[in-house]
This record gives sequence, C-alpha cells and structure tokens, in this order.
Amino acid sequence: MEEKAQSRYLWYARINALSFASTADTVLILYAIKVGADDFLVGLIVSFVYLTMPLMLLGKQSMVRRGAARTFALGWLLRNISALSMVSIPFIQQYGQQALGLFILIAAAFGFFAFRSYGAVADVPLIGDITSPQSRGRFIAKVWFQSNIYYLAAMVGIVAVLNRFPSIHTFQIILIFGGITGIISQLNIRAVPESPQPALSAREPLLKDVTYVLGDLRAQKLLIAWSMCLGSIVLVIPFSMLSLKNGYGISDYGALSFFIVQVWGLLSPPLPTRCCWIAWVPGL
Repeated sequence: MEEKAQSRYLWYARINALSFASTADTVLILYAIKVGADDFLVGLIVSFVYLTMPLMLLGKQSMVRRGAARTFALGWLLRNISALSMVSIPFIQQYGQQALGLFILIAAAFGFFAFRSYGAVADVPLIGDITSPQSRGRFIAKVWFQSNIYYLAAMVGIVAVLNRFPSIHTFQIILIFGGITGIISQLNIRAVPESPQPALSAREPLLKDVTYVLGDLRAQKLLIAWSMCLGSIVLVIPFSMLSLKNGYGISDYGALSFFIVQVWGLLSPPLPTRCCWIAWVPGL
C-alpha cells in the first residue's frame, strides 16, 4: 500500500512540475506583460500567492469530509481550469475589450492561487500518511529532486520554443499544455490510497497549533526565518523579471534564460547548503 501510494505521489510531482513551469512564476508574469498588464497588476498577481493563503482554512475543512487526497485533487483541478481560462484573454482583446481581458487575467490568477492554497493544505498530511518516520525524509528528498529536474527540463523546453516562436499564441499553447498536464497530475493525487488519519487530523482545532507555536521557541524562530525567506523570494524573483522586461527591454527568451539560472540554483549546491542560513538562527 505504501509503495503504491508513494509511486502515485511521485508521478503527481513529476507531471505537476511540467504544469507549474508552464502556468506560473515567470511564464505567468511574461504572459501578463504580453496582454498589457502594468507593473502594479503584475505585482498584484504575484501577491496572490500569499494573499490567498487564508483559503487553506477551507481546505482544512474539506479534508474532514473528503480526506487529503480528494481535497488536494479538487484544488488542483480547479486551479488548472483557472489557468486554462487565461488562454481566452488575447481573443477577447482582439475585439477591443482590453479592460475585460485584464479583469479575466486578474480573476483567473486569483483563482489559480486560491485553489492552490485550498488544495496545498492537504499536501503535508498526505505525505505523512503515505510514509513512515523512517522513509519520510528519503521520500521528500526524492520528490524535491525529481520535481525540480522535471521543472528545469520544462523551462529549457519553453525557452527553446519561445526562441523559435516568440508570439502571444506560443504563450497560449504553453498555458494549454500546463493546464492539461496539471489536470493529469491531479488524477494521480486522487488515486493515492490513504488512511482515515488525515481526515481525523483535520478535525483538530487550529488554536491547538497556534498554542504550540507560541509555546515553543524553536518553532517561533523557524517561523520567523521561513517568513523572511518567503518575503525575500516574493520581492526579488518576480520584480527582477519586471526589471529585465520593462527596465532593460530583454526579450522573453533572454528573461527565461535568466530564470533557468535561478532554477539551476535549486539543484546546485545541495539543499542543506542552501538552507544552512535558516539553521544558523541562534539557538535553533
């Protein structure tokens, strides 16, 4: 049972990496610029990653009724439907509906990240359910490494395609590919066998977790360090892409090539070296 569940999850992680590379991060930012979004709108879209996180509470309630795997799958299905709806924007703008196109962009991006938050809350409980304490670290490392390999391969492919066909229609095809692969990935998550434990854990009141964090100094320091890490990511990576495009006039191909260098940093140096600054926090 455990081996089958882990295999399903691994296939989800691999296919989802292809989807994420095609629908989020740099591709989404470049697509937004292509359809006329200004710096404020791009910044707003990027902020949805964190502004929608309170919707994890809805996902937590869904786990009580549906379990972790089905909650995860539902969030990912709706997330990728939101991504596919962005494909319609250039067709709408062809008929002079620029404002309507941008409204659809903002609404679809919000849905994309909102449903991500809804489903992602089930990720950790599901991994905990399909692994033992002895195998968990090894499995998480395998998921991390393989998903980043697939993500890097997808980005290299996207760069090659955009170098050959640098048009808005190419972005639409990339979004369609990302949406379809995302829907396929959620089928693997839906098929992961799970025990009743994730649903039972979702019944635990959130106040219990808050009390634990407030009463554990190590947890507080980790939370502060992780918040600083996320804050630096949201400020540096998206706006560096805006600087390349709107500040220096770099092509989509050049901007994505720059991003591939960033992705390569996920694989080298090793994870413990990249995260050692978190462990450096005094007393952690």
